[in-house]
Amino acid sequence: MSEVAKHKYVDDIWIVVDGRVYDISEHLIQHYGWSTAAISTPLSILASGGTDCSQEFHELHRYTHDQLHWDDQLMHVRARQCVLEDDT
Repeated sequence: MSEVAKHKYVDDIWIVVDGRVYDISEHLIQHYGWSTAAISTPLSILASGGTDCSQEFHELHRYTHDQLHWDDQLMHVRARQCVLEDDT
């Protein structure tokens, strides 16, 4: 997690969801909220940068479909799965 924690900036942001690390930099930079009244959304994403935000992710992205839908959601943000290494 120490490597993930280094990536918490607008142009370089990684998050951990369910044990997988995702580079969501492009998604955050292009987020519509920066230019609308919904700026709290990209700011909350930025606040989660460099952390395991599984709980927050699931609370905000509830759904009634199957797991494939979750995978589609993560691909929708063009997430690049990175390697999560144990710091032990």
